Amino acid sequence: MRHLYQRRAGIEGTTNQVANSIGLRKARYRGRKKVQLEYYLGATAINITRLDAYFTHQPLDRTHSSRLIRLHAATTN
Repeated sequence: MRHLYQRRAGIEGTTNQVANSIGLRKARYRGRKKVQLEYYLGATAINITRLDAYFTHQPLDRTHSSRLIRLHAATTN
């Protein structure tokens, strides 16, 4: 049973990354083909982000910060 929970944790992490970094909580388009294309492009973007982190030896930022904190950090730099 434990290996099933570990697998689910990985899937949930990927889903969370897609929802937070790309913003795919809701589909922006109507129609199955357009929604499928949106999700394929989102998955491609996540894969490119992960490949970049792998090849540059910089781990992905796994911590979550609120929009207000990110806005503050962007304005102070």
